[in-house]
Amino acid sequence: MQHACKAAIVPVFRLQALRKTLTAIGEELCHSIQERNAWGQNLGHEELGTTLQHSGKVPEVRQLDLIGNMRNRTPQPDTRRLIDKPGRMRPDHVKLFESLIDGFDPAKAG
Repeated sequence: MQHACKAAIVPVFRLQALRKTLTAIGEELCHSIQERNAWGQNLGHEELGTTLQHSGKVPEVRQLDLIGNMRNRTPQPDTRRLIDKPGRMRPDHVKLFESLIDGFDPAKAG
C-alpha cells in the first residue's frame, strides 16, 4: 500500500482505515439489509457480518438519534397488530405471552 500511495502522490494510509471510513458512510446511506450487504461486498467482505463486526460500535449520541427516528415510523399492519395485542389481552394471557417471549430471549434463559 505504501508504494501505491507514493506512486499516486497521496499520503500513506492503511487499507483498513479506508474500509472503516467507507463502512461509516454506508451506515448513513444504506436503508435496508440488502443495501448494507451490497455495500459490504463492494468493500470486499463476503458476508454482512464481517462488515458489521469491523464497523465498530454506534456512538451513544448516534444511537439515541437513530432510536428517536424509529419512533416516528409507522409500522407495517402485522407489526402494529403484534405491538397492540398485549393491550387487548386478559392479564393471565399477558403473563403467558410474556413467558413465551422470554423463552426466546437468551438473556432470560436459565
